[in-house]
Amino acid sequence: DGGEISPDVTVDDVEALGYAEPIRSDLTKAAKTVKLTILELNRKETLSLIHGVDLSQVKANKTTGEVVFDEPLLPVLREVRLLVISADGPADDEWLMGWGFPRVKLSSLPTSTLNGTDPIKGELEFKTFSDEDLGTSCRHYLGGSGMLRHRDITGFEQAN
Repeated sequence: DGGEISPDVTVDDVEALGYAEPIRSDLTKAAKTVKLTILELNRKETLSLIHGVDLSQVKANKTTGEVVFDEPLLPVLREVRLLVISADGPADDEWLMGWGFPRVKLSSLPTSTLNGTDPIKGELEFKTFSDEDLGTSCRHYLGGSGMLRHRDITGFEQAN
């Protein structure tokens, strides 16, 4: 339903004798959190992620369709990959943006508001981690008909 990618940047100033202001500022932390509002909280993969339980062998009752599982006292939140895709603009001038996070882990559990008028939804917040093999914590993707049509204003040259 919606999302937010927030950088958490820390800069440490280096002070020196005889200077009224820092002589240098060092970037010492550049972590990201990703918040997503999820509408389909009752999907097997989402429930497994949120409750920290393996639901791969859980099946729905053949007669009633009911699913029953127990959640652990302390969920074991596992690392997963996360791909966030966003679109902006009409189809003939659409900008597609993607963020690929090779390693994320839930850092908060959703609160579900239950009432008669709104859909059941919850906010998931993920902490991102670097992937040593890829050498990054986030891979950015830009594309779509808007990127193709307006590539010259983005500053990216066309590959041969």
